[in-house]
Amino acid sequence: MSGVLPAGRKGRPPVPVSARSSRAGSRAGQTGISLRRSWASVLTGHPNRVGTCRYNQHHGVGGTAPSTARRHFHVYERNQAMSQQLIDKCAEGDVSAVKALVDKGADVNHRGTHGNTPLGYSAYNGHDEIVRFLLDVGADPNIAAFDGWSPLALAVYECRARLVKLLLESGADPHFVHGDSGENLLHVAVAKSDQGAGTTQCVALLLRAGVDPNGKTKQGVETDSFYNVTVYSETPLHWAAAYGDEATVKMLIDAGAEVSIKDGRGDTPLVWAGRHRRPTAIRSLLSIVS
Repeated sequence: MSGVLPAGRKGRPPVPVSARSSRAGSRAGQTGISLRRSWASVLTGHPNRVGTCRYNQHHGVGGTAPSTARRHFHVYERNQAMSQQLIDKCAEGDVSAVKALVDKGADVNHRGTHGNTPLGYSAYNGHDEIVRFLLDVGADPNIAAFDGWSPLALAVYECRARLVKLLLESGADPHFVHGDSGENLLHVAVAKSDQGAGTTQCVALLLRAGVDPNGKTKQGVETDSFYNVTVYSETPLHWAAAYGDEATVKMLIDAGAEVSIKDGRGDTPLVWAGRHRRPTAIRSLLSIVS
């Protein structure tokens, strides 16, 4: 039935709270062995390292190619390990460790196993000081994880209004659309209406940033914003009418949300409000419709 979502309404976290559990495997599909082989080929300039070594010796080139490759790869491995440590410390909120690792050269835009950056982990876990520090030293706010969730989207998902504001001011793209479900950031924010003032503040910030209040989800696909729920071309106002407070509904309407727009099953936001017994939303919508 359209517009019916479970009472809990807490969606699947798009990123793990800790980075430590996601070290095994790689979305790029490259094992440690194949990575070593590819690096050896790149650094020696030839897949046959023995042949390259003999060529260098014959032509009097200083140093052997295999030793050069090993030396470069050891540097690469060390930097990768340090950058992974940075992700771990960002997830944990260890400010001093984060600053020390960056001072040593850890990559602030390093992508972990699932593609999340140190900034993504910090934003998701609400570590304001680390987010500010990473942005100051050059972290890119628009590097998304492999599943498409950007640091801004993760901050909105957790209704962290201060971080949403900071990321937007730092150039984060507000026009995130989830590739699988079609939700925009207003959908994501309204889905967390049980977060109270955080939701209202996030909605206001996103509307000011130009996020479309009439954006529709895709038809017949699952959403990350709720557990085991399929969406049917629904707008943020549909969700706000069912779960949002009066202020959120009013903000969306004032920003141009269409009160008579229908979802994929023919239901308007007013139908959603009635089904979920939301008298304040019903009054707000009726004042526009009538």
